[in-house]
Amino acid sequence: TKKGCNDILQKYYNSECKNAIDWFFINHMNNPMTINPALVKHNNNESIRETINNKIKINCYIINLKRCNKKREKMIKKMNQFTEMNYKIYESIDGQKIDNDYLKTHDLKSLDEWSDPYHNRKITKGEVGCSLSHYNVYKEALNDKYDITLVLEDDAVFSDGFENELRSLLYDLNDLEYDMCYLGRKKMTDINIFEEYINEKNTFVEPTFSYWCLGYLITRNFCQKIIESN
Repeated sequence: TKKGCNDILQKYYNSECKNAIDWFFINHMNNPMTINPALVKHNNNESIRETINNKIKINCYIINLKRCNKKREKMIKKMNQFTEMNYKIYESIDGQKIDNDYLKTHDLKSLDEWSDPYHNRKITKGEVGCSLSHYNVYKEALNDKYDITLVLEDDAVFSDGFENELRSLLYDLNDLEYDMCYLGRKKMTDINIFEEYINEKNTFVEPTFSYWCLGYLITRNFCQKIIESN
């Protein structure tokens, strides 16, 4: 009932259902107990329905090789389930097509002094293509609509309730100064090396050296820093 819905909203969110449309939306389209309280503004002049139904205000890029059709189709199918998110498919640079002529034409070269700290080898052509793809996304994100961008690779696997978790994470990040936030990574330092928590909820750490860029958040400031660093 509308009264029951109002009781829940008043108890947990100090707000109320204003009209029959809000009541129907909350009862039939959402579980009120799972609504992030940060999304319900304590303002009687704004419809709860409109607040809850807002898009997640971030840019989103999915990096995908043109020849990897199945991965692209799988990601599109998954992303279409996330009705609160808009996204773009970015066609990545194929490392198999990178040769010395490509590097020369694009005025690129790898640092001779760099080597992978765990495999003791130089960067591979696949890693060059991957790095350039992410870098190009940063250039686009710099001038995109929102200040925060979600970067995904086409083999990312989503947790259950991903949208709600993402909303909660973005809310908690409002209290932190950051440029980049991993959503998934492979920690490469010793398991006994402690990563210090940086927020009161103990949900964020200062990461040590990690592999993977399958999913992470970046800010416009991050993009600016990377691009200006050349």
